[in-house]
Amino acid sequence: IWHDFGKVDEYGKVGALCWERRVPRLGHIAASLVRWGRFARTKPARRSMVGLPTANQLAPMKAVEAFDRAVSHLIASHHGLREWGSPDSPANLPAVLLHQADMLSLVQDGSNPYER
Repeated sequence: IWHDFGKVDEYGKVGALCWERRVPRLGHIAASLVRWGRFARTKPARRSMVGLPTANQLAPMKAVEAFDRAVSHLIASHHGLREWGSPDSPANLPAVLLHQADMLSLVQDGSNPYER
């Protein structure tokens, strides 16, 4: 869900299921990256409360930083191509799978992602 979390900043809710596009300052990918970066730097107790790894004897700080970079890459690459708004292209299997799932959700909503 982090990959689209910035849509909260980019869109304003008008009704129960209706969204109104605001003038984006950053776009939802950049906003999601900012929100993730802030959350990733929170206290270990808050991270563990939602199931994110924290630095301890079992997971050294380098492993936590690698996890945070992996999440950042997922967010940055979920649109797949720069011309579709991604600052990065999917570089690993989880990123490709997230991109494909995001494309499927567009098709399900009646959009043709290849006509962007």
